[in-house]
Amino acid sequence: MKLAHQLLLLGLAALSTSAIAEDGTPLVCVGTAQGGCDIISDSKVTDSFQLSKEEESDANLYTIASDVDSMDLYITVKSGFLQGAKIIAVSEDGVTEPKVSFPLHGKDVTPDTADAQATLAFNCAGDGDSVVTVMLLGKNFAADTSKVNADMKPEEVMASLPGRFKLKKQCGGVQAGQDAITSPWLNICDADAVESAFVDGEEVKKCSSANVVFNGHVKQPFTIVSDDKLDNLKVIPEDVEYIEFYLGTKPGETVEIGEPEVLSEAGICRPVLSGNAISGGTITHDKGVIKQTLTVTFNCRSTGESPVSLTIPLLPEGSATVSVVKKCKVDEESGPVKQEWSIPGLNIMTKDGEKIAKNGLTKPDFTESGAATSRSALVGPQTSSVDITIFMSQDEGGADSQNLEAPIIFVTDPSILAASIDNPVLQVTQAKQAFTLSLNCASKGSTVVTVSLPIPNEVGELKFSLQKICEPSDLEEIEAVQEQEEAQHSQEQTGLQVGTSMDSRSDVVKGGLATEWSVATISKKYGPSMEDIKAHWNQDSVSLECDGCLPDSFDTLPEIKGAIATCEAKMSCSVGEAKKLLDGLSEIVAEKIGQADPNDAPVVPVGTYSMDFFLSVPAGFPGIHLGHAEAYSLDETVSQPRLLGPGSSSTVISDKPSRLAVAFDCAGTGGTTVVVIKLPLFAAGKKSAVITYGMVKHCAAINATEFGGSVADNPEMSMEIEEVVQRAGSGLNIGTGLEGDDLTDVVANGIVMPKFLTASKAGNQDAGGYRLDADSSSFKLFVSSAEPEGAEPITVGVPQVVSFNPKVAKVSITEESAISKKYAKKGKFRLEEPLELVLNFECLSTGVAVIAVGVPLRTRGTGAHFEFSKACETTFEPTYTGDKIEGLKVGTTSGGDEVVRDGQVNYVYGRVKATKAKTDKMFIAPSTKSSTFYISADPSIEIGKPVVVSHRPVISPTLTGLSDGSLGSEKELTVKYNCVWEGQTQVTFVIPLVNMDGGQKQIVWAVTKRCTTGGADVDNDFS
Repeated sequence: MKLAHQLLLLGLAALSTSAIAEDGTPLVCVGTAQGGCDIISDSKVTDSFQLSKEEESDANLYTIASDVDSMDLYITVKSGFLQGAKIIAVSEDGVTEPKVSFPLHGKDVTPDTADAQATLAFNCAGDGDSVVTVMLLGKNFAADTSKVNADMKPEEVMASLPGRFKLKKQCGGVQAGQDAITSPWLNICDADAVESAFVDGEEVKKCSSANVVFNGHVKQPFTIVSDDKLDNLKVIPEDVEYIEFYLGTKPGETVEIGEPEVLSEAGICRPVLSGNAISGGTITHDKGVIKQTLTVTFNCRSTGESPVSLTIPLLPEGSATVSVVKKCKVDEESGPVKQEWSIPGLNIMTKDGEKIAKNGLTKPDFTESGAATSRSALVGPQTSSVDITIFMSQDEGGADSQNLEAPIIFVTDPSILAASIDNPVLQVTQAKQAFTLSLNCASKGSTVVTVSLPIPNEVGELKFSLQKICEPSDLEEIEAVQEQEEAQHSQEQTGLQVGTSMDSRSDVVKGGLATEWSVATISKKYGPSMEDIKAHWNQDSVSLECDGCLPDSFDTLPEIKGAIATCEAKMSCSVGEAKKLLDGLSEIVAEKIGQADPNDAPVVPVGTYSMDFFLSVPAGFPGIHLGHAEAYSLDETVSQPRLLGPGSSSTVISDKPSRLAVAFDCAGTGGTTVVVIKLPLFAAGKKSAVITYGMVKHCAAINATEFGGSVADNPEMSMEIEEVVQRAGSGLNIGTGLEGDDLTDVVANGIVMPKFLTASKAGNQDAGGYRLDADSSSFKLFVSSAEPEGAEPITVGVPQVVSFNPKVAKVSITEESAISKKYAKKGKFRLEEPLELVLNFECLSTGVAVIAVGVPLRTRGTGAHFEFSKACETTFEPTYTGDKIEGLKVGTTSGGDEVVRDGQVNYVYGRVKATKAKTDKMFIAPSTKSSTFYISADPSIEIGKPVVVSHRPVISPTLTGLSDGSLGSEKELTVKYNCVWEGQTQVTFVIPLVNMDGGQKQIVWAVTKRCTTGGADVDNDFS
């Protein structure tokens, strides 16, 4: 203390002997709001921020509640200037460890200085009240050293400071943020803090305040401190599909950020990222104008709520994690919701003003399924091109611009027409831009044309579809087009081959031509006859005019679809009749393909979640440039396929095979559909052709009654099954070891293993069940490619980790990890061999923390997201609370008092309302079916009949042993938990106390019990 005292005197002397401003001591205000003077007014501390002079009491001090982790301080200089401003905060009681973030540290503050703002973080280290002393210092705003001497006490020296004030902070336990703030200049706001301004005569967006992140510090209500404080997080209502964050920095400063990652704690939603900051980069300050944005689209999948965390890596180290709670409400009858990517403000429309997409979400009439029956998406026979307008609208919360990759065009039946875009738009701005979609008919019929606008960094794609009717009359033009396509094919595509294995490299596509997997072969083999169609139409009772317009015969299904569309366009058939005819056609096709033999080559049986194809060219053949491959289903109510693996994204196909995986994503309704794969090929920078092949996919109907549920559980069970296999075939392995099953015991070829599944509900705090014990300070994992030997390996991004219970444990990736961002090449890793990923844990209190890990895939798909739990035990003496009853104790071992000591309950066995966090609870593992407590009293007391209560219908507990009457010597009380369903619940035990004179009327303690799927202790009865 003496040394600290001397250092303090030397420091003050150094400040005071420096040059004093010629205009004298400045007139300074400090406030809790911009321009405020409620802390220091005209260089004098106000009464609320200093101890009572009579008794040095802190009773009237300005008090910060326990649920507030930081406060902002605003400095205003009214006259003169504050030279070399510094802010220091100290606490001597050990309850808090205050730290100050002040961007203007050491700089002058004048009346014209803007953004003179500091953030005081309290960093509670325990329970109780803490008096925090804050000092605003300056070379011309310090103690008068003529009145300071070595005999003065430190507090007397401190009291002489004109900028010294105090406040009281209430603490309710350890405060532990999960971000290491090493880049103090990052500022982020959301839409609530965005305002319009004019810069150089142009209207732009600016943040009125950094209400989300200020100087690298995440502000409330956007930071998770502990799971009992989730209610304090910003809540995103059910009707809000996305939230946009605006990134900036302090004038004159830049911030380098890595590739952000978004994670959801529960399976309620599947958030994805978009915006021009998704690949990281440099955040700058350009007159305060917003340049970089991040958009989180939540993609609700079931009703409920879930914390969602956006982690932004700060380079060279550290991160900022922004969290919200998303509420979701989904119509259970419609089943799981598929992924969509939202880009606020991005609008697409036709030249006539027909809106195709708004905020990056395609209107139903222009989806691939909607275009087949929508008159809005119909392009008549006389139209050979369509002008499309695209722009960003700031009125709808959009950014200034959004980059796009080169468009990709998919034609359902390329034998009918060829489509192209000659003037693509690669950067969408607020100015309206147009591109032209050319549609060159080659034969009679109708087909759907889909335009894909890929969003950079594999975030997703914006797609819209049109239906084109072709009735060409110039046969010479058709023949010329066909000859040109054949010439291109012979020159460029003869080398492409697709196989179902590394050994069978051309059994699907050989020399650029599909074999028995061709869509035409499947259509001919399983398609209906004209007699079948006529019989079905007669049942639909179409009008005579509509019936007379329809053909008597046809050669292909696209031809008959084109005829229906033409009759609708001529008004011979109404929209309702056309829809009825097309639906009837789909029913007939579904009936026919439903009879396909599962043993046939192009037929995929029930139970196959994904299928691998291998793309290559023969040895010695030049590489072929492949664009983004596409998969779609002829019946999206049966299957909505996705593509994964190295072959799913734009690449060069060589003689080293690239795997393309099709994840079928059966919707749970059952049925059969045709899944079509399109491979766009490019030459000289332009698309030269599209290779198409398909397969018949059988999907089983989900029946929850087979698993003890009811029909109403079908949608949820369908979602849960898809949750397990959502990344099936992605090519990513993660394991706890390097040999055998250990290489894939976490993630196997994209499928998250049951022990590491994400929590199915936000309340299931132990995730899938895998738990690290309290002795584990680190967790070593190995990330590897699941690609076959000799195939192209996959590439992944830098993993991200989040603790959803940071009050219990913090988590980080060690720099020594081979897959840490320290060793990343352009933010990614090519998995030529297994790479080590080591997670470090810092336990802060007793309890269980849910840890989420995200490994982004650099190919199509969002990567692997898995969770596990980390148990923590602190070494400090447990805290017992409540009224004392001498000699009354409850233990988990004979003679023990781990639960109750002298009538007081150990806080880890306290009820949720009586403790600071649910993570402080005693955790009962899924494998534990019963627990025994040992209870005694000396002297003896009278008790009532013990009671046990389950707070959620996860278990049906029963008690045996201890009963009402006299309690003296030790007796046993055994609870059998009787798991009924998967989930987690608090279990409360109550022993009534009889004839007690005053004091408490019962002894109450609680535990948290977890049950896993398939681990029920009693029969499930849903009757």
